[in-house]
Amino acid sequence: MIYFDNAATTLVDENVLATFNKITKEIYANAASPHAFAKQSDAYLNKARSAILALLHLNDSYEIIFTANATEANNLGIIGYCLANPYNGKTIITTKIEHASVLEPIKYLQENHGYNVLYVDLDEYGHVNIEHLNNLLNEDVCLVAIMAVNNEIGSVNDLKAISETINSKNPKTVFYSDTTQGIGKVELKCNLCDMFCLSAHKIHGLKGCGMLVKKRKIRIIPFLHGGGQEGGLRSGTVDVAGAYCLAKALQIASISLKNNEKYVKTLFDRLYDKLDERKDLFLINSSKYGTPYILNFSLCDRKASVVTEALSMRGFMVSSVSACSSKKEPYSYVLEALGKESFAFHNSIRISFSHLNTIEEVDSFYETLINILKEIRK
Repeated sequence: MIYFDNAATTLVDENVLATFNKITKEIYANAASPHAFAKQSDAYLNKARSAILALLHLNDSYEIIFTANATEANNLGIIGYCLANPYNGKTIITTKIEHASVLEPIKYLQENHGYNVLYVDLDEYGHVNIEHLNNLLNEDVCLVAIMAVNNEIGSVNDLKAISETINSKNPKTVFYSDTTQGIGKVELKCNLCDMFCLSAHKIHGLKGCGMLVKKRKIRIIPFLHGGGQEGGLRSGTVDVAGAYCLAKALQIASISLKNNEKYVKTLFDRLYDKLDERKDLFLINSSKYGTPYILNFSLCDRKASVVTEALSMRGFMVSSVSACSSKKEPYSYVLEALGKESFAFHNSIRISFSHLNTIEEVDSFYETLINILKEIRK
């Protein structure tokens, strides 16, 4: 099997898995209990928080709320903030190519709590138009939610320009960024964001482990009520091993970030150049200057669903749209929002790499893809 669906999830790192097994067996007390054994668990939670903040170059003006995944973090951050601060404005600025776990909470606020939603213009590769963002900002804007790296096409936004624009126009507006596809893969200055998130399984960590990171001064309300864990923002017994392993996965990713990104760029460029040579067959939707971890292209005269199934039968695991929407969306709403033609957003294929992939796998994939296209009718 050749796995090219790393934007959906990644293979768990052996060191992360070993750490999880060790802590699960040895530090298994409920961190909220009053006895000495529980205090060991609580200490590991505190170690995880401190390590994550240090790895992200953040000081103690930020705090971490451990969640099950980035989807939960996005919901907690966006809805939790807006409902906790109803007098800070009733307008949200976002883009039409955000992950569904950002767009749906915003839609919920719009339909159930009367929020106004404005969509900032994008270029053909999904980059925010800073001038348009500046024009949209006004005193009623309480939240700007713009992702760092797009999960389908890999465009990387200029967080510094976005943050500076917000602060110069309306400093009380909160900047939320879904950084799920960026942290641990590309250089990001997370201190430019007021709130952001991560899922460990995107960086060779465990599924079921995520986090919302926010400035302490930002008030949000919880969805879960009960024991008051995570500063009262997420009640329920905290997964100590999972939290600690999130920190471990981030540490491993951070140490290797530059080398991994440089290596993955060789894979990206190899496939990009091969696809670009056959403009009669492929339309490349990703910028060559985005993240090298994601390469999206459309088939000019074949059905992506048929081709991806044929690739799967031959051992190549790829996706056509985001894994979170692939079972309910017959096409890419991201490419549609960017103004692509119908054939492009109905027949896109996403290749997402990791440092575990090889040049030989890229070459084998392309050769197999060409052979499949020859076998399938237009």
